[in-house]
Amino acid sequence: MAKRFIDTGLFRKPSVRAMKAPYKALFIYLLCECDHAGVWDVELDVAEARLGMRLDPEKAITELGGSVVEVRPGKWLLTDFVEFQYGVLNPANRVHASVISRLEGLGIDPNDTPKNKPLVSPLEGAKDKDKDTQEGKERASAKTLFANSRFTDIEVVKSSLPELEQERVDLTHYRDAIRNWSDTKDERRTERGWLATFRQWTKTDRDKGALKKLAPLVPERVSWNPRA
Repeated sequence: MAKRFIDTGLFRKPSVRAMKAPYKALFIYLLCECDHAGVWDVELDVAEARLGMRLDPEKAITELGGSVVEVRPGKWLLTDFVEFQYGVLNPANRVHASVISRLEGLGIDPNDTPKNKPLVSPLEGAKDKDKDTQEGKERASAKTLFANSRFTDIEVVKSSLPELEQERVDLTHYRDAIRNWSDTKDERRTERGWLATFRQWTKTDRDKGALKKLAPLVPERVSWNPRA
């Protein structure tokens, strides 16, 4: 029997709190029943029988509030499943490679699955359209070597990862390490994918107690001359 991670704060998340009771149960059911890539072959009648409650097939996706999307008829995807269970996917890992193959077979970018989430509201969509230029959208969705991404500029990295900057993580160290890895492995990712890589590498080092950080700030000493 497969075992999976679950967030103990799941029911405090706004997206889950907003679900009606039957669909909260359905969401937990999907976490258990989806495959290793977060894909569920839709069988709402079976889910109803196992959960012992009625579900409206016309409203189910809407009621799940973006946590689940339809990627093709009869196939639903749990949008945060891969990132939560695996972090950044590594093709050299056999399990990860299988996840990548599964998602790519459905036309999904395995390093950018959150892009499949629907917009929360039409207003948000309007704001995004006003804010993003077509060029910016193309750049954000294109897979590139790290050396060809905008994250070679350390100031861009700092502004994109303020939580790590505030923690005084040595972002220059991680930028250089990721760039070398990308060049060596010919690894290409989207902008979102490269940011996820920063977060995953720093999380791995933090968990090992090996997080690279900048030296603490030392207040400047001012010499005092009593004769002055």
